[in-house]
Amino acid sequence: MKSAAGATRNQVGAIVQAYWRCTWNRLPRITKGNVAVAILLGVLWYGLFVTIAFGAAALASAPGSVPVLPYVFAAGLMIAFIYWQVVPLLIASTGSSLELPKLIVYPVPPRSLFGIEVLLRTSSGVEILIVIAGASIGCLLNPKLPRWSPAGFLLFVIFNILLAAGMRDLLTRLLARRRIREMAIFFFVLMAALPQMSVFLARNRHLKAAITQIPVWFFPWTAAARIASGIGGVVAWIVICAWIVAAYLFGRWQFDRSLREVELSRPQLEAAGARRTFAWLLSWPSSMFRDPLGALAEKELRVLARAPRFRLAFIMGFSFGLMVFIPIAFQDPSGSWLRQNFLAIAMVYAVLLLADVLYWNIFGVDRAAAQSYFVYPPPVRSVIFAKNVATAFFTAIDASIVLIICLLIRIPVRPVQAAEAVCICVLIAVWLLAIGNLVSAYSPRAADLSQAFRRTSGVKVQWVGFLGFLVAGVPVSLAYLARFALDTELAFFATMAFMLAIGGYVWWLSVETAARVLSERREASLAALSRVGTPISS
Repeated sequence: MKSAAGATRNQVGAIVQAYWRCTWNRLPRITKGNVAVAILLGVLWYGLFVTIAFGAAALASAPGSVPVLPYVFAAGLMIAFIYWQVVPLLIASTGSSLELPKLIVYPVPPRSLFGIEVLLRTSSGVEILIVIAGASIGCLLNPKLPRWSPAGFLLFVIFNILLAAGMRDLLTRLLARRRIREMAIFFFVLMAALPQMSVFLARNRHLKAAITQIPVWFFPWTAAARIASGIGGVVAWIVICAWIVAAYLFGRWQFDRSLREVELSRPQLEAAGARRTFAWLLSWPSSMFRDPLGALAEKELRVLARAPRFRLAFIMGFSFGLMVFIPIAFQDPSGSWLRQNFLAIAMVYAVLLLADVLYWNIFGVDRAAAQSYFVYPPPVRSVIFAKNVATAFFTAIDASIVLIICLLIRIPVRPVQAAEAVCICVLIAVWLLAIGNLVSAYSPRAADLSQAFRRTSGVKVQWVGFLGFLVAGVPVSLAYLARFALDTELAFFATMAFMLAIGGYVWWLSVETAARVLSERREASLAALSRVGTPISS
């Protein structure tokens, strides 16, 4: 028995060590600039949650706040639950996870693999763990709370990790099936947006009265909050433990099903001729552009249209954004900035979701096949231009669907507001194309688009992309400033046109620069695009 346990530990240790070595080998050359950027971005993002954690610790440690802690903790843990389970849907990424097709050939017990998978679920909720740690420290410092009060937070974390493991396997398996993939996406989008829509609908007097009659004692966040507040009786402990057992059974059931399906076959991209309903929508580049540009652009459209990762981001761009922002916008007064610019915000959110697939890593889907770009007669700049054409096309389609849905459900959108939203979306897309071309040339990475919830670009590129959105937002801010200063719409559109001209020039420079960088770093780029995945992917 001991030798079996030792062998299992060695196997698990080998998996973790292989992941660490592969991750380290993929890191860029360490320079002072890279370290400075990483530290700055980490301080900005995680510093926000550390600040919230300090606030939670101060509130929890104050003896006078004990009477209100059950309500504050319940509300906070409910938000934490939504963040942990819904944010992966918002950004279409579930964090680090095991690559079962690469591990199934090794004699590792399923329970050990499931244990690693559960631990990796913490990667999608690090921010929540920071805040919960602050609240737990505050509870320990409060003399009016029992020493065991932080156990409520610990049990709540265990429940979320187990549930997140099961949800990831369920979503991955559903999104690998052609017939039900889009239906599953739409269903989970509806479920993810349910809390926000409930708040919006609760403004109705009858619905509000009905909601107040719903008992809340059986919710996991309520039970955990009562335990953390020192008033958790036997019922609260039984409730949270029952939720943990249910989450474990659900997570293990889904993991075992995914493991069995991996043993049979690995889901791949759909066959080229699987669906021809919208073939005409994907063949227009060949009639508009001369070859080889037309053929390259059509190839990009067809490959992306068959990729589950792209379909997920595309569908969520015009569905989830509206479900999230409609309740927020129309709870504000009619003259508020958020309500007046609702359409622009929804369109920009659609671009944000498409950025990981279409902007930041345009060569990732080609992987080792990218070597053909240096063999074929067409220059590399034609390849980059064709990929940008496909990106602009799908971005325009996603934004257009957002506008059409707003018109169909009769959301009040004035022609001027629609024109502003379109200009903002186009301007941001042009600047992101320019930044994305450079990022894709300097930091290429192989991407598997058959994995619906897998990021196509690295963590560093994600941070660079975040800064890219800030840079792309500067021209938009200048246009708003011009309208505020001159008090006329003409100033807004004139500034947008000027910034669009600058953005177009920057985009053209990015195409030339990216082509030159790829030619100079041909071997390094092809090596990066040819690397196989690690046992644990992020």
